Amino acid sequence: MNDFSRVLYDSTDSSLYNAALVAKSVESDLREARDQAREAIRSFFGRGATEAYEAVRSHKTVAVLLDEGDVITASELVKPKFRTQGSFSYHTHVEPETSPPQEIDIDDGMFLPVSFIANNGSTDPQIASDLIFRITEAALSPLCEAKGWELVADKDSCVRIKLPNHAHLDIALYAVPDGEFELLIEKAAKANIGDTTPTPSFLLDERAYKSISQDEIRLATRENGWIASDPRLLEDWFQQAVANYGDEVRVVSRILKVWRDCSKGCERLASVALMYSVVNCFENGIQLSESRYDSLVAEVADRLPDALSDRIPNPRVEGAFLDQNWSNSERERFVTAAREFAAALNRCLTLNLDERKIIRELQAVLGRRVPTDTDRVTVKRAEDVKGLAAPVYQSQDYKDRAASETERIAKAGTGTRPYYQN
Repeated sequence: MNDFSRVLYDSTDSSLYNAALVAKSVESDLREARDQAREAIRSFFGRGATEAYEAVRSHKTVAVLLDEGDVITASELVKPKFRTQGSFSYHTHVEPETSPPQEIDIDDGMFLPVSFIANNGSTDPQIASDLIFRITEAALSPLCEAKGWELVADKDSCVRIKLPNHAHLDIALYAVPDGEFELLIEKAAKANIGDTTPTPSFLLDERAYKSISQDEIRLATRENGWIASDPRLLEDWFQQAVANYGDEVRVVSRILKVWRDCSKGCERLASVALMYSVVNCFENGIQLSESRYDSLVAEVADRLPDALSDRIPNPRVEGAFLDQNWSNSERERFVTAAREFAAALNRCLTLNLDERKIIRELQAVLGRRVPTDTDRVTVKRAEDVKGLAAPVYQSQDYKDRAASETERIAKAGTGTRPYYQN
C-alpha cells in the first residue's frame, strides 16, 4: 500500500491540513471585527429605551422601520452577552479554496435577557423577533458605514456583515428569560471570585451558558418569529466526540471541508453534515492506526457516498435533520462527488503509481494546497504489492452500486428521502 499520509497531515506548515488553516492575521482581523460589532451592539442597547426607539425609527439603512404599535421598554434593552459559535467554536474552520466566490465566516451568538409570556401553551419572548433584528441592525449600521462594511438584512436567522477580503460575520440573535438569566450570571460571578482570568463582561460566562434551561432559549428568525433552538447541543456533541476519539476527528473533518470546497456543485453540503459523517465513522469502529491519516481519510471517504445518500439526522434533536432542504439534484451531485473522492484516494493508496501521479490525483480532489513535495509520498512498487486485495473502487460491488445510484436517487422522488428502502 502506498503512503501519502504526510501529504495530508503532519506537524509542518507544508502539509495540506496546515496549509488550509486560516492564517493567524486573517483570524485576528475576523475576531477584531466581531469584537467591534459586539461593542457597537452593547453600546446601543445601553442608551436606554427612548433614545434607542428614536434611533431605530430614524435610521434609513434599516430595512423595515418600526410599526406604530411597537414598544421598547427599558427591561428589553439590557446589554446582551455573546458566545462564539460555528467552526471557530468547533476549531474546524479552514481557509476557502477559491476566494471569491467562497468566503470565510465567523459565527457569533448574541444572548439577550428578555421577559417571556405565555403563548398557546408555551412561553415566548414578549418582544417581537423582527424588532430585535431591527434594533440590532440599527446598532450596527453606524459601525458598518464607518468601516465600509455591508450590512445584510435578508438572512432568515442571523444578521450578516460582509467584511473586506471575502469574509463575513453572522450574528444569531437569541432570547433567554431575564429572571433566570440574571440569577445565573450572579451565581457565575460569585463562583468566579478569585479567578486569575475572569470572564469579560461582554461574554456569556461558561457556567451560566451551560446552566440555561434547554427549553428556554429562543432563536430569532425573520420568517417564523421565535423558534426553539439551543446552539449548545451540536457544540457539546462534537466536543464529546473529540474527547472520545481524539483530535483526529477534527483533522478528518477539516480535510473533508477542504474536499467540499474543491468540489464543484457542493457549496450547500453543510459542514455539520460532513462532521456527522466523520463522527459516525469513528462511532462504528474506524480509528487512526500508525499515524496513517491517508488510510483513515480514505476509509471515511469510502463510507461517505452511502452516508450522503440517506437522511442525515441531527444527533441531538429528534426528528430534525442536517440535510434539510437539499434538492434531489443537489444530493445526487454530493453523492457523485463523494464517490469520485473515494475512488481517487483508493487509487492513490493501492495502484502502482509514481509519486508525481499520486500528487496530481490528490490535487484533483483536494485542490491547490496539496504539497508538491514528492518526498512526502512513499510508493510500493509492483513487486511489493503482490497479493493485495483489489481497491474498493474496482470491486464489482462498488461498480454495481455506482451504476445504479443515480437511478435510485431519481426513484426516491425527493432529495430529502432515503434512497435505500428497508
